Amino acid sequence: MQHEVRPMRTANGNAPVEQVSYLRRQAEFCLRTSQACSNRTIAEDWTLMAAEFHARALRFEFDGALTSS
Repeated sequence: MQHEVRPMRTANGNAPVEQVSYLRRQAEFCLRTSQACSNRTIAEDWTLMAAEFHARALRFEFDGALTSS
């Protein structure tokens, strides 16, 4: 199962803190849901979605650090 997370960038290419926070909250929600899920296959899907949101947040932070220097 693959879910697309649309890019959230400002005009100058930086990711505002609010957007990174949103991605982190989504990752936390997905991870909590996976831990509460009794179906192993669905729990793995939630875990993968959590990882995707977390990775996206890290990319935004990293890209923002590179462009703001």
